[in-house]
Amino acid sequence: YFRLEDRDHEPFMIDHVALDAAWSAKTHKVTISPLAFKAGGFDFTATMDVIPPAELLAGGDPGADAWQLSLHLDKPTQIAPERATEQVVDISKFDVGARFLHGQSRLIVDSFALDGPQIHASLTANLDLNAASHLQYAITAKNSHIRALTRLWPTYVTPTVRTWFTDHATAGVITNAKCVGDFDDAALTAMHYERPPPDASLLLEGDVADATVVDVLDGMPSVTGIAGHLRVTGRTAGF
Repeated sequence: YFRLEDRDHEPFMIDHVALDAAWSAKTHKVTISPLAFKAGGFDFTATMDVIPPAELLAGGDPGADAWQLSLHLDKPTQIAPERATEQVVDISKFDVGARFLHGQSRLIVDSFALDGPQIHASLTANLDLNAASHLQYAITAKNSHIRALTRLWPTYVTPTVRTWFTDHATAGVITNAKCVGDFDDAALTAMHYERPPPDASLLLEGDVADATVVDVLDGMPSVTGIAGHLRVTGRTAGF
């Protein structure tokens, strides 16, 4: 099974992993194809290319020693529901382009795109892995179902917020949204212990349509047809 050293991460069993790898001296890259993965209701077959850095000469720029990685699905796949009330999430496209700068201990996600009938989302990110961690990211989503987004939401990322949406937001579409985060080491530590980050470290704005929330308060009926503009910062929220 796979488990992160994080108290909020839910381990999951890995049923099967298989891959074939080949090195091309002409293109100077390793191609892993197929890469087959099966675990926890998420099965996929993909192709991944890894390009190692060119030889770094003495006195050269340590930022030039970048490992480049790209990955894409070989065929559409599905993500199984967590609960009986949920539906399968169809994924037709999953593309990733990233670089790891070994000398700077920095991971840069240049592109991350996820598409399907229920979801259209993309991400870029910059993660500094030095002693003082620093994470910057930008996420966009268009015409994406709230239930699909919560199914793909990692369990250890703001778990209480994820649980609220999973339990109470049973329908709705994010028609257009963007979330930008910039968290230094102190902010990351605060969020790990469920404390809010600095207000300016987060900005999420988006439009919601046809949303439904249930069981918000004991005895309160379901609220349907919710539409409006959502704005969230590190310490405030408005709708």
